[in-house]
This record gives sequence, structure tokens and C-alpha cells, in this order.
Amino acid sequence: MRSPSLGCGAALAALLSLVFAARAPAASVPPDLHFRTIVSRRVTVIYHQGLEAMAREAAALSDRILDEHEARYGNKVGRVQVVLADVDDDPNGYATPVPYPLVNIRAVSPNGADDFGNLEGWLPLVLTHELAHIVHLEPARGVPGFARKLLGRAPYLFPNIFTPTWMIEGLAVYEETEKTTFGRGRNPDSWMVRRMAALEGAFPKEDQAVYALDDWPAGQASYLFGEGFVRHLTGAWGKDVLPRLAKVQSRQIIPYLDDWTSLR
Repeated sequence: MRSPSLGCGAALAALLSLVFAARAPAASVPPDLHFRTIVSRRVTVIYHQGLEAMAREAAALSDRILDEHEARYGNKVGRVQVVLADVDDDPNGYATPVPYPLVNIRAVSPNGADDFGNLEGWLPLVLTHELAHIVHLEPARGVPGFARKLLGRAPYLFPNIFTPTWMIEGLAVYEETEKTTFGRGRNPDSWMVRRMAALEGAFPKEDQAVYALDDWPAGQASYLFGEGFVRHLTGAWGKDVLPRLAKVQSRQIIPYLDDWTSLR
């Protein structure tokens, strides 16, 4: 007879795999693309023809950005796979620590009329954001860390994955803003959205500023309002408050105890 605890763990792993699958774009790479790799000190960049110059720049940037994030958050990650693919018209990216550290970048630059606004360089901004996710979500300390050594990189052994999406995305937007020349936290459009929400009495609550919000600004709520909240935290408690929160959360045995985590 199968153990009930194993059954719950398998169900949770399956649920998390569906969540990450939903966030990642469907695999739709044209068959005429031929991929190559560039290996740097910290990352392996996977790219197709026409993107070699961007791949070399991404490799150099990623080494520096990873070093900076790791020094700030006090933890190390292994080799990161960075995929560059020009198969979409929408500039974006995503990152996941499961089953290994992976960053996927849509290799099309914004035109200044979208959510990212005017910026000096698209690649430094998106890499700063996505690699912040990698460093933030990777650690497991205490019991979760011991369990990962025994069971491997199971999704439920990444405690920081279970923090609210406004914290996950707010932290990354905060880092992209602090470490680049622009960032959405410095974008007047972001300030306008938050200001109007406050004036209209429509400021989202903690359980509303998530990816699945139906009201305006929909999926951007976790980015824009999350950044505003973590910036308020750093203003009140100092810039090391985010690494402290991430470190405490990485020891959590029971997920979703965010109020208790913040008190510690």
C-alpha cells in the first residue's frame, strides 16, 4: 500500500509542475533554427543563428549579475542555462530553478511604448530581473536543505517558491530598478497605475496582487504593486531586509506562513 504522505507529495509535485508549465511558453521553435552554446564562467548560453553577438554579451553580463546577486543574498547557485530565442514579438523572459536553474529570454527588444518604457539596454534589464529569480528561489536551508540532499531538486523543496507572487516579482523588479539605468520601479507609468488605484479605492490587497488578478492591471499587479511594497520595506527597514526575508523563508518547513516569516 502506498504511504499517504508519499501520495500527497506526489500530488503537490504534479500541481507545481503544472503551475510552472503554465508560466512557460509552449515549445514552438521553427525547425530551421540551429542552436549552439557559449560557455562562460557561470552560465551556458544556448542560442540560434543570428544571435551570436547577443549570446556573447549575455554570457558576460550574466557572470557579473550572478556574482552581484549572490553577494547580496548570501547564497550560491550552480551553472545557469540561459536560452536566447527570437521566435516571439513580445519582449519578455522567464526563470525557474526546477529541475535546474534556467532562464529563457525572448530575444526581441522593446520599442519604448510598452510596460518596460524607455531604457538604455534591454538585455541587462531582463537578465538582472530573471537572474534575481534564480538566486532568490534557489536556496533551501535547514530541514528543506537536508531533504533536498536526500530527495533531489523536487519542486516542493524550494521554500521560496511558495512566497506570494507579489513578493517574488516585486523583489525582481526592485533589483532590476536598483541595478540598471531604468527598471519598472523607476517608470512613471508604474507610479501612475499605483497612484490611480489609491485614488480610486482600488488598491489590491495582499491576496489580489497576483498573476491571476482579473481587474486592472491584471497580471502586472504582482510586478508593479509588489515592487512598491518591497521598496517601502527597504525604506523602513534597510536594503538588507529582502535578503533577510529570503533567508528566513528558505528554512520554512510549512509553506504559506508569510506573516510568521515577516515577524522573524
